[in-house]
Amino acid sequence: MNKIDKMILAHSQWKFHLKRVIDTQKASFTVDELRDHHHCDFGKLLDSAEGKTLADYSKISELHKKFHHDAAHVLTLALAGHKSEAKAELEFGGQFSRVSAMLVNKLTEIEESSS
Repeated sequence: MNKIDKMILAHSQWKFHLKRVIDTQKASFTVDELRDHHHCDFGKLLDSAEGKTLADYSKISELHKKFHHDAAHVLTLALAGHKSEAKAELEFGGQFSRVSAMLVNKLTEIEESSS
């Protein structure tokens, strides 16, 4: 599995992590940790010299930052007990769902163009 595939998988799995938090109101990470788009492996790759050479780097970087911002918003809602609002963000048409799909689609485009 190449780096882009790993990043697609990692970011796709956040929906499941957030669903678990919505159900339990417990998280193993804080809102600030989740909001920090530089902290995850993909953020570290984007911050590297190699990452800055990715096709559409600025768009990917923007989507990645938005992804973390929106994920942190869902986490905030979930931890505050606003289950229906948090779930709506994860459903088709929700802000988190839209941004997540855009990020994964953009990463898929890059992965396909480099094959």
